[in-house]
Amino acid sequence: MSVKPKRHLVKAITWRIIASATTFIIGWIVTGDMQFGIAIGAVDVLIKIVLYYFHERLWYQSKFGIIKDDHQSLIKPIFINEPRPTLQKIKVLMKRNKKL
Repeated sequence: MSVKPKRHLVKAITWRIIASATTFIIGWIVTGDMQFGIAIGAVDVLIKIVLYYFHERLWYQSKFGIIKDDHQSLIKPIFINEPRPTLQKIKVLMKRNKKL
């Protein structure tokens, strides 16, 4: 399975929308003050989206619960500074995988 880093970012954003809306509603209901709900929801978005993104990337680097199945990914993690494969190399790898 290959996963691009931007998938983690989109996942973090969509989760933050759901979670921050929940925080806003709870803050509003508990205090009865809509402005407080908006304020706490806004702070929640700014802080937790960054924390979630890095949490997700750290877990992606972890081998916990991963079963090695000899799958060769064409996309490397963003934390590894290696040159990207050329289009020709990708084609060769794709042909090789089709033969399997």
